[in-house]
Amino acid sequence: MLRAFAIALPLAGLAYTWHITRNTWAQGVEWDVAVTGYDPRDLLSGHYIRFAYVWPEDMPGSNGMAQPGSLPDGASWATRLCIEGEAPVIRRTTPLTDQDQTKDCQGIARSANQDPQGSRTARRTSTIPHQGRLFVPQSEAPDMERALNDPAQQAILRFRLSPGGEITPLHLRFQPGPPTGTQP
Repeated sequence: MLRAFAIALPLAGLAYTWHITRNTWAQGVEWDVAVTGYDPRDLLSGHYIRFAYVWPEDMPGSNGMAQPGSLPDGASWATRLCIEGEAPVIRRTTPLTDQDQTKDCQGIARSANQDPQGSRTARRTSTIPHQGRLFVPQSEAPDMERALNDPAQQAILRFRLSPGGEITPLHLRFQPGPPTGTQP
């Protein structure tokens, strides 16, 4: 009897941990965002498709980081991204600082290593998500990488945004891209 209890107790703990983790991961709202290929030259990362987010209203060179001397004294760096729209369609995104109000946001995104409570220390870089990765089966990785780097196709990432602001990539789909040589 004692031996059965000694075996059952760790298994019950493992089952409880799995249940809590599964429920936490499943919380959140699913959104779609365009992504482009990203080549970090990291050969040891496994079968991950790496990409860069193309948030709506992203401007070339706009990465949430202020240029030296462009912030007034006491201003903060962008620490999160306000997502507006009706899931899964993102209408607009706006970089926010810790002091900005979030009343019009349907979701707030942060980089995975960002503390949801925010830090009171000065930041030197943005914590808005810019790159991500999605684990894919080995058999699908080469075709997905080719499609991701094909300018005639636009990759759309479906991700889950948790209540704490963490992005969990779910899957990629591809659609015809914008004609090359056109200006937005």
